[in-house]
Amino acid sequence: MREVRFVHMADLHLDSPFLGLRHLPDSVFEKLKNSTFVSLARGIDVAIREAVDFVLIAGDIYDEEDQSIKAQARFYKEMERLNQAGIPVYMIHGNHDYVAKYRDRLQLPENVTVFDTMLEMYTFVSQSGVRVNLYGFSYGERHIREAMYQQYKRQGDADFHIGLLHGSEMTGNAMQDVYAPFKVSDMKQMDYWALGHIHLRQVLTEEPMIYFPGNIQGRHRKETGDKGLTLVTLRETGAELTFVETAPIIWEEVILEISEDLDFSKLFQLSLHAVKEAARMDKSVLLGLHLVAHVP
Repeated sequence: MREVRFVHMADLHLDSPFLGLRHLPDSVFEKLKNSTFVSLARGIDVAIREAVDFVLIAGDIYDEEDQSIKAQARFYKEMERLNQAGIPVYMIHGNHDYVAKYRDRLQLPENVTVFDTMLEMYTFVSQSGVRVNLYGFSYGERHIREAMYQQYKRQGDADFHIGLLHGSEMTGNAMQDVYAPFKVSDMKQMDYWALGHIHLRQVLTEEPMIYFPGNIQGRHRKETGDKGLTLVTLRETGAELTFVETAPIIWEEVILEISEDLDFSKLFQLSLHAVKEAARMDKSVLLGLHLVAHVP
């Protein structure tokens, strides 16, 4: 049975400023500032270790359109690692790192294909002869109100057709539908949709697989839980997804429900226990404790 294996990641937001968190201790804030780079490097480790056929990045590589030199240099370094391993990359830009033609960009290694602002198609052929047609476009401006997914059409013969799209589900509200809105029920033309933009990991439908891998590093307390990339095995029978956590820092929320009158010492011990329970050996945790009292 013919198959391809690839990494699907999105919403890297490299060099995110982590707005509103500067009040944290310097050591914690610096670890936060570096966390997106650490998560990306771990993701590239996974791609190389698994010897995937290619890597897909579905937009928002950078946090803003004025991409920092630091972010570009670190991204270049990781793409070059993939280049040395013989792994091609196909990527699109999203609403946060949309293509501003007047800005200089660091030329990426030759293994990286960046889709233009007009819908394009590129063909990948694996060593075993599996042919994959990949379709996508990069944002040319912050908002894309057009339903671009309707332009994705299968072209030529291929074993698999994959669409890269940075967008959100159509709501019918013109004020909200500004990120290449799409309607899941109309997206039968591809074998796999590599989505980006929504930071929550979720499968929208399995036939065909339409999937958000989420972002690679939570940036605030509302982006809780493990973050990372997804390993995809695509066969004629469908797609198999394997999530791999790469984020060095996770956000968690714990609700402490109190049904009796506690003095300060007991409350402190209860909170300390919750902190210990949330601790992880493999990563740092930014924990929010919420006390809910049910005391008569």
